[in-house]
Amino acid sequence: TGLIAALLLVPSASLAAEEPPVAATFAPGEAKTLEAMHDQAISLNTQGDSAGARDLLEPVVETRTRVLGPEHPDTLAAMGLLAPARRHLGDFAGARDLEEPVLEAYTRALGSDDPATLGAMSDLARTLWALGDLAGARHPDEQDHATPTRALGPEHLATLRSMDNRARTLAYQGDLDGARERLEQCLETRTRVLGPEHPGTIWTKDLPDAVLAAAVE
Repeated sequence: TGLIAALLLVPSASLAAEEPPVAATFAPGEAKTLEAMHDQAISLNTQGDSAGARDLLEPVVETRTRVLGPEHPDTLAAMGLLAPARRHLGDFAGARDLEEPVLEAYTRALGSDDPATLGAMSDLARTLWALGDLAGARHPDEQDHATPTRALGPEHLATLRSMDNRARTLAYQGDLDGARERLEQCLETRTRVLGPEHPGTIWTKDLPDAVLAAAVE
């Protein structure tokens, strides 16, 4: 969900420390306005209003990029929230164009095992899968979600998202039993950790049949 993506893409202080000074400045009150728009977009994403979230976040990303720079933590956080809104609306190329630089920035600044990097990695893999780029989607999960499991634990949201992505890849490789097993395990864990009414749990309930059906078409 958009809320999950936002939580996973909160960068550490080390990323902020690398930001060079910029010449542009916010207009009076503009920074607070952008922050309020960002927070409202999180709420809209959680409610399933991806179009509303997108409409709020696009000017936030544009303004923060211009004033703060493309790799400032606030810019990256807004990009990471806008990407799933675009993905949910079917704009997979637009989501990819945001997720690739976010992943590159986090990997360079935070390392490959940081939670923000792992979340960005899973987000990009999901988008690439939707675009039909199975080779690209498979790359972050070559080690069978071992990295997020080792770094964050088996019940962390980044680990669960990695399991989703790996299951999709297995389905398209013809391993339908393996795909179903992973998706059902992911659903069980999300139900236990997040609760049965959480948006991530609800979304996962219909995922096994949808993935397997798409794989055999």
